Amino acid sequence: MKVEDKVAQNDNKYRSLAPNSFADTVWVLDIKSLVILYISPETFKLRGFTSEETIGKHINEIVTPSSSEKITQTLSVAIRDFHEKADKTYTFEVETFHKDGSTIWVELKTKIIKEENDGSGDLKFVGVSRNITAQKKAENDREQLIKKLNNTIEEKNRLVEEIKIFESLLPICSACRRIRHSDKTWWPLEKYVEDKAGSQFTHTICPDCTSIYYNKE
Repeated sequence: MKVEDKVAQNDNKYRSLAPNSFADTVWVLDIKSLVILYISPETFKLRGFTSEETIGKHINEIVTPSSSEKITQTLSVAIRDFHEKADKTYTFEVETFHKDGSTIWVELKTKIIKEENDGSGDLKFVGVSRNITAQKKAENDREQLIKKLNNTIEEKNRLVEEIKIFESLLPICSACRRIRHSDKTWWPLEKYVEDKAGSQFTHTICPDCTSIYYNKE
């Protein structure tokens, strides 16, 4: 039987395991070999690959290494729990390769099923893939915005503290010009300002001092 005939024959069978999934990609994974046994035609819209190009592929050829590890870990848990929770579903996110060379994020809703029709009783991993790339981008943009806002708040708080320091009276030695720190130690003026304000000093000489120390007359 040709691959395309097998796809057409199994589409309704496997899609019925995932209600309301007619716009998503349905697939079946062999538990032992981790090879795709079936995938619905919607995979072309999702990843740019046809069903014929995808059936028979190992998951390492379909998803990124970290996502492949996530799938195998989830599969191990699902197999372990199958006899007690046969109807339990597992939802997680993976990054998959697109035919154009990019990667996209998909949400997987999966479960273990037992093959009854052929009498083998083999367990298979059935899943539905939904494109969530736009959602992931929005989440990332939101996280970056929150991080930027937090950094802005931290900088504002730092500046407020600096202003408080320089608005207060600083105990300074009238002889050596060192400043008394809150821990009762005495700091050189430059070091105190550098520590509290984050400013860096550059040394030069003013006109008055130039005339005093470098007067050639």
